[in-house]
Amino acid sequence: MKTREEIIKDISILIIAMRDKKPNSMDILRRLGAIEGLLLVLGKIKMYESLPFRKTEVTTTNFWGKTSIDVEIESYENCILRLAKEVISE
Repeated sequence: MKTREEIIKDISILIIAMRDKKPNSMDILRRLGAIEGLLLVLGKIKMYESLPFRKTEVTTTNFWGKTSIDVEIESYENCILRLAKEVISE
């Protein structure tokens, strides 16, 4: 069985390998899935719970000056990469 340090090294290698791939390609999705699996092994996320997506309030003003507040939820890719970076920096 791999140690925590070896798993974190594997996560780092997967993130680096994503840099030269096309956005939203199968290669990116496979690597994100692998990182998600490693985060499960490390206990950063739980198996049957939803991912901890961050919600952000975005205020927009249209041409006529009307302001609206919308809630944006981060993407799967951003959530997995954020969690991976948190594990690496721990």
